Amino acid sequence: MVKTTGASVGVRIYIVVLIIGLFMVISSAGDAITLFTKDAVNLNGKEISEFYEGEMVQGKAEYVWDTIATLETSRTVYGIPVSKSSTPYYLVYVNFDADTSNGYYVLMHITDKETITGMDSLMMETERLLMSDGESTMINNIKPIGLNTKTVKIPGEVKEYLYRYFEEGGMTKAECDELVADCVLEQCDYTQAKILPLIGLGLMLISTLIFFAGRKGKKSKTTYVNEFPSGGFVPQNGNAQNTSDSTAQNPYYSDNSGTSGQMDEINTDDIFK
Repeated sequence: MVKTTGASVGVRIYIVVLIIGLFMVISSAGDAITLFTKDAVNLNGKEISEFYEGEMVQGKAEYVWDTIATLETSRTVYGIPVSKSSTPYYLVYVNFDADTSNGYYVLMHITDKETITGMDSLMMETERLLMSDGESTMINNIKPIGLNTKTVKIPGEVKEYLYRYFEEGGMTKAECDELVADCVLEQCDYTQAKILPLIGLGLMLISTLIFFAGRKGKKSKTTYVNEFPSGGFVPQNGNAQNTSDSTAQNPYYSDNSGTSGQMDEINTDDIFK
């Protein structure tokens, strides 16, 4: 009987780790290449029509107008909620020129808890500034927050909330499009974006080295095992000769000394009388 086994646990672990590493490289390589090859674009001084999807944009949030929408994400285990997070989309007034009072709005999606707290504080300070008709003392209370972001497309639902917000203020969708940049500045951790593909490559390399190092020097072996019970019936060729004494031996008989020999003669003359 030949005994065989399926794929070893080690091979399966290697494949899983390899897939995880490959996913990390593929999902983050684009951002990492952008950050390694050129600096992020400066938000300040950027025109409303100069945003492109996938662009790394770095700058400061100063005048936070309002919250347009909130993305709520919940995590469940076997149907039981274990965590919930809320990440707001802020409407931020950027590149404000005090001389001309010109500027425009951009949506910023903030995911870091500490930054969200800071943006909420800026939103209250901006409201106080508007109510004070731009008093210098109120302007001094505005403490800009530095942000690293990546431009992404505005989600459909968020855009509908944005239009509704401007319509409540008596403005049309066309006027909204003229005042708001057609993108979202998604908060992004640039350090993580740079090292994530390197971690993925490391996982792939280390798992591959361990896998092949473990297999080196191993030889496969096939063993045929006799699983007949002891003393089981094995057909014999009646003409087979023992090379030691040229006498046919009975393989089923063994005397008390443990040596096999010919079967004793049995007298059958009186059996049927």
